[in-house]
Amino acid sequence: MIRVLVDGLPRTVGGIGTLIMNIVDKSREIDGGFEFEFLVPSGSRYLEILEKRKEKYYLVPPVSKTSEYKEAITKIVTDTHYDFLWFNNTSKVNIYLPRIAKKVGKCKVIAHIHGMSIEASQKRKMILTALDRLNAPEMYKLIDIPLACSKASAKYYYKNRKLLERSTVIFNGIVTSRFVFDEDDRKTVREELGLTEGDILLGTVGRLTAIKNYPFIINMMKDLPDNYKLIIAGIGEDDKALQSLIDGSDLGSRCRLLGLRTDIPQLLSAMDVFLLPSISEGMPFSVIEAQASGLPCVISDTLSDELDITGLVKNAAIDNGTKVWADKIMQISIGKNSRLEYSSKVREAGYDIDVACRQFTEILKKNTGN
Repeated sequence: MIRVLVDGLPRTVGGIGTLIMNIVDKSREIDGGFEFEFLVPSGSRYLEILEKRKEKYYLVPPVSKTSEYKEAITKIVTDTHYDFLWFNNTSKVNIYLPRIAKKVGKCKVIAHIHGMSIEASQKRKMILTALDRLNAPEMYKLIDIPLACSKASAKYYYKNRKLLERSTVIFNGIVTSRFVFDEDDRKTVREELGLTEGDILLGTVGRLTAIKNYPFIINMMKDLPDNYKLIIAGIGEDDKALQSLIDGSDLGSRCRLLGLRTDIPQLLSAMDVFLLPSISEGMPFSVIEAQASGLPCVISDTLSDELDITGLVKNAAIDNGTKVWADKIMQISIGKNSRLEYSSKVREAGYDIDVACRQFTEILKKNTGN
């Protein structure tokens, strides 16, 4: 039995957490020789999910409570032997976890990188960036298996040349069959949203957080005709601020925050164009899922070119203002092409969870001699 201690489930449900749980599920399905246990921060929405699934998890203090955190991690890796620590992150700030796991727990360290920047306010980001640079030399020595969600993320994180050369890109695999375009779902959702036949539905999916830059597309709606509507599915710390922006801009009849949704494939079928104005990200799941549903996508030019795996993705600069985005959206021919074929295109490009999981499990087996 290969035992893996997993770190990196976020506080809110999102793409990284989805990938982790999908890999866990598929690993067990493909090969029963894996056991996963989880480190979870207090207040995480994944606590409820893990409890329902009857997963073994450890509730750990925040890293800012250094003594408590180090004591908790030391006890966990001392009481149970793990073959691997699989930590999912975008920074090198938390050096304690890989250090203790490797030196005390004697397990190999898998670093799985999912982004290209540290998400924090300006002052806090300066502090975290300094810590990131300070910890980098030691972190590079602790990592046994360097993984990343894209080539761009690997280059961002692994400044050590030898580590970068050894790194493996594991695509953000999705369950492609879930995202096949469905005409019946489209009609149902659009009726629920009160849309007319002439309405063009723009949409996005993700955490309501600063790095997603959602105020940009809300403000952009002023540059579009009234038949363009916008939905944003997700939860996060910026929900009240975004709702205030919508209300204050008199866009309440055209823009809606849908909150946490479990029917993302159905929402994607209802949309006409997918938007992602993020300031910086690694390989966002949402754009891959949107392409599997056959949606034209307009995303910020700060995101990796690797995201266009179907020819459906157009980049637009966020620095040039909302009018540029509005013009690009209005140039898209809505409903002119069949959307049914794109799920298979995404799968053939290697972005299916089966492919990602087989890569992951083969790497683990190779590094345990099994």
